[in-house]
Amino acid sequence: MFAMDFKRYKILNLFFIFICFLLVIRLFYIQVVNGDYYGEKAMNQRSLSFRFYPIRGDIYDRNFIPLTGRNFHTYIVVIPSLINSPQEVISFIKKYTNYSEEEIFNMITNPKNNVLVLKSSKDDIVEDMSIKGIEIMKYEDRYEDTLAHHVIGYINKRDGYGESGLEKTFNEVLSGNNRDELAVFFDANKNFIRGLGIRVLNKNQTYSIKTTLDYHIQKTVEDVLDKYKRNGAVVVLDAKNSEILAMASRPNFDQDNIEKYLKSTESELLNKALLNYAPGSVFKIIVAAAALEKGIVDLDEQFFCDGFYIVNGVKFRCYKEEKHGYISFEEAFSKSCNSTFIQVAQRVGYKNIIDMAKKFGVGEVFDIDLPMEKGSLPDERDAMGAGIGNLAIGQGKVAITPLHAAEIIATIVNGGIRKNPVLVKSIVSSDKEQVLHNSDEGIRVISEKTALKLKEMMGKVVLEGTGSKIKLGEYGGAGGKSGTAEVTKNINNTWFAGFVPYEKPRFIIVVFLEKGTTGGDDAAQLFYEIAKSILQR
Repeated sequence: MFAMDFKRYKILNLFFIFICFLLVIRLFYIQVVNGDYYGEKAMNQRSLSFRFYPIRGDIYDRNFIPLTGRNFHTYIVVIPSLINSPQEVISFIKKYTNYSEEEIFNMITNPKNNVLVLKSSKDDIVEDMSIKGIEIMKYEDRYEDTLAHHVIGYINKRDGYGESGLEKTFNEVLSGNNRDELAVFFDANKNFIRGLGIRVLNKNQTYSIKTTLDYHIQKTVEDVLDKYKRNGAVVVLDAKNSEILAMASRPNFDQDNIEKYLKSTESELLNKALLNYAPGSVFKIIVAAAALEKGIVDLDEQFFCDGFYIVNGVKFRCYKEEKHGYISFEEAFSKSCNSTFIQVAQRVGYKNIIDMAKKFGVGEVFDIDLPMEKGSLPDERDAMGAGIGNLAIGQGKVAITPLHAAEIIATIVNGGIRKNPVLVKSIVSSDKEQVLHNSDEGIRVISEKTALKLKEMMGKVVLEGTGSKIKLGEYGGAGGKSGTAEVTKNINNTWFAGFVPYEKPRFIIVVFLEKGTTGGDDAAQLFYEIAKSILQR
């Protein structure tokens, strides 16, 4: 009997030890393994939350100067359940916001409003913040005081998703697929816990992106476009590696008020730097490259310009309608003689010109992480007969984007080697930087000899041709090509695509303007001001 009691005691003792062991394991699991989870869950039971403007990763320029989130604003957080003196709260909110007393009263008495977040009209609130039911916090304003709106794009405020630009391309990277909430914490007696305060809960890590843009060059470009109140686009590339230093489009838009542009006819939301336009005489660079590369023409060969040239009964007027007379091929390029270039195009032929255009990237979409048009070229049927005249002077079915124009110039100043343009350099986390694009070695498009001749010809454009208004001698000179493309009768789009300084080019600058006069006039003027400002820095 005693032996049986001892045996039962031993079994019960072992069972008790086993139960204690299980409890220890369970406590370890709750407090150590899943401590953060249960702690957060317990805290959430004592909090009111409000979905706030979602936190996203930042977009930086090449030197980590922020292009988004440059400013923080003051917000008034109202917890209606804690309000003791409604009139005191209403007076305070009215003083620092644009709401009326009636609107404020309706908001704080609405039973659905557990937490209100109101943007203050003043960033400095210096009053004694002892008013029950009100707290003050600072939060990032993503789009205030930003540049490069068409590059950055915008987000949909309802769901926080990127709708355009880099915000759309890198939406998952920038958002981290998170849902951020503003949490207001209370104790068991529903008293506000000031130690915890008000926090923005961001459970998932977000990443930022570093672009190749240069904040100061981008600002220069936008300031010049706005100074002259011109619509169009400007692209600036690093001459060595085709990294995009600036890209601007006008008219501009407000990233916080997209709704007002949705029915507009002014194309504010379009990035014109990546849209197709007739290049006009800028395309003569392609015709000249094909002619020189094939040895079909010499720089000093003479042509005759009568002020017009007729092809299959179609009359093409020259840039200088009173005629150039006898003119060399090099002079015809600098003075943009249509008659000469139509004659040269007839010699070179459709196929050679089209092949050369494709080598320079026309008809190709560049991998820059933004949607762009690929340009267009006429088929052989369209270039037959009088069609060769349009091809020679960049009209008809010829179209390129301002970025294509910049790539053409960059290829020439790099000795005939074309490198793919780059806009986004890397993805950045809190502790490391993951490089996405390195400068590639490029591909050879034309011989170094041909590239040098074209560069010299573009230098002559500035010294004695249609770009003579560009006076940058004290900054090392410049080279380039003007373009005037007829859109309709009496309406022209104008171009100036070039590089600075002349001897050792550092910057490729392309200016495209809608409803201009001539490329050598208004587009060249903006080119000059942008180039001068950049070189002065």
